[in-house]
Amino acid sequence: MKGRSKSSKSVLIASDMHVGSTTAVCSKDPVISDQETTFRPNKLQTELLSVWEDTIDDLVQKPSVLVVNGEPCDGGNFKGLGKQSWSTNISDQLDDAEKLLNMIPHDKIMFTRGSGYHVDIQGTNFEEVIAKKMGAIPYKAYGGNGYTDYYITSDLILLIM
Repeated sequence: MKGRSKSSKSVLIASDMHVGSTTAVCSKDPVISDQETTFRPNKLQTELLSVWEDTIDDLVQKPSVLVVNGEPCDGGNFKGLGKQSWSTNISDQLDDAEKLLNMIPHDKIMFTRGSGYHVDIQGTNFEEVIAKKMGAIPYKAYGGNGYTDYYITSDLILLIM
């Protein structure tokens, strides 16, 4: 490597993963803890995982910061009665999202918040839960408190790099 390439920094953004939905990416063997079994991904999910892995393989450098931009899990989908979910157990969904995110090499990780419908149940924000569990950088952009907020400014990202 020559010149600036030795010190270059990069940011990778994973957005709206919705792990738990039968139309979203999942690992090869997501666990359904309530049934003590695993879910067999459908054809679409198998293809999405292949694209996920190809994207990781195509990275030119290890991202300095991985930003998870809202909704790593799909939630219980109470309006749809969970019919489009392989598991409505938020823990199962977060564990599988973590498994997928850990496939991506990165130095640091940050999370933003998405829709409360998918990640907030009775005041518990599950993006905050997974962010803390994965050792995310805590920050406060515009009124958040803890490991997530609704925004991340470029200044914040540059500050942690």
